[in-house]
Amino acid sequence: MDRTVELAEIYARSGLADVIAAKPGPLRYDSKQDFSKLMFVEKSPFRLSSIELWDPKRLPTYFRIHYHADAPPWFVATLAGWSGFRNANSTGSNFLGDALTHAGALAQLLISRGRV
Repeated sequence: MDRTVELAEIYARSGLADVIAAKPGPLRYDSKQDFSKLMFVEKSPFRLSSIELWDPKRLPTYFRIHYHADAPPWFVATLAGWSGFRNANSTGSNFLGDALTHAGALAQLLISRGRV
């Protein structure tokens, strides 16, 4: 399901829009893999690249914080300790539960560590 409008609202309401800029233009929806994606503009010290809402056919909906493989280890470990953590790989962490809550926690983490 295309959830780009919802993802844009999450970005704005969570406080992320105040700490990291989104790439201009429309958000992306991938109908083959069933996810909506908001890309970030700048290369931050946290190496964030996007946030995503996934609606896979056989799994529950989840929120993904996407980062580069060289993201700081402390950053990846912090995300793994959050409530709702589902799994991670070298390019992102996935969370079950309320996406707005996870996006808000990400915004607070960026603020507490001196923004991006």
